[in-house]
Amino acid sequence: MKERRNILSVRRFLAWVIAIAVAVSILTVPQTESYAASGKIKTVAVTNLPAKQLTLKKGKTFTLKTKVTTTGKISKKVTFKTSNKKIVTVNTKGKITAKKKGTARIYVISKADKKKKCTITVTVGTPV
Repeated sequence: MKERRNILSVRRFLAWVIAIAVAVSILTVPQTESYAASGKIKTVAVTNLPAKQLTLKKGKTFTLKTKVTTTGKISKKVTFKTSNKKIVTVNTKGKITAKKKGTARIYVISKADKKKKCTITVTVGTPV
């Protein structure tokens, strides 16, 4: 009988510990949100292009190098998107691949502030 009471008290204790752990994990603020409150994105730019234009031959690649200017502590990470995947594709590291002739835009967007972005016009064809 005494053993049974001990087992029940251990179970209650463990239930309380688990309940407290769940409550604490729900109340913790993720790291990315705390960064967003303490800084601002000023600009997003591509540093390895003289103009915001690029001409590539079909099948060729080019990797963009980006610079994000900030104030305070905030994430400098960016995402890359293309306006037309049939003409050019872009991966998460900024590598552009020319697929077929035409023109498309590549958007370099700040992860911390989606309003801050840079647009590059890519033409696939014969460079002049």
